[in-house]
Amino acid sequence: MTEYHDAIERYQGFRDAVYHLTWEIWSHKLNSLSVDLKLDGIDDGALQQAETVWAPLEDKNRPDIFAWRDIVRQVRSTPRRFDMAIWNGSVLCGMVCGKASKGAQGCDTNVTLRFLQGAPTAINPLRGHIAAISLDAASAYALLLKKRMIFLKNPLSGARPHYEKLGFELAKRHAKGLYLGKAL
Repeated sequence: MTEYHDAIERYQGFRDAVYHLTWEIWSHKLNSLSVDLKLDGIDDGALQQAETVWAPLEDKNRPDIFAWRDIVRQVRSTPRRFDMAIWNGSVLCGMVCGKASKGAQGCDTNVTLRFLQGAPTAINPLRGHIAAISLDAASAYALLLKKRMIFLKNPLSGARPHYEKLGFELAKRHAKGLYLGKAL
């Protein structure tokens, strides 16, 4: 096996461990809602549901509507990517995608989330929990990889107060965008 294939398998193992850990925590937290929480990588089933179920229900003027198939195609070959689909049974409730920084551990190492989206309100029994589930999973992934920070790239201005309540603050502003960050 090549070094690249070894990396693909190693990082997939990290993601699988994070999905399981986050599922254990959030299954307990959401117990009163009687949900059938499932966390997994973004696969064709998730992409298809986003295109066929979410798309007809979404307000096309919302700035947080993403072309998920294109996003996944761009990151699929990156071993250190972080991607997760959040399900309630067979209903796709949210997706998140980002990646870990290159390099060894240190103060500048991080996991940056670039895309985070919940399903339309009408079909989302996990509404209000998608960001927290995603951030907990991304934080666990970062800690597993010995990264020191988690960043949110270009969060919607309306979502910033919610992220700030979860411990994020303005970390940096560049020509490429604004980043909220949280030390781990």
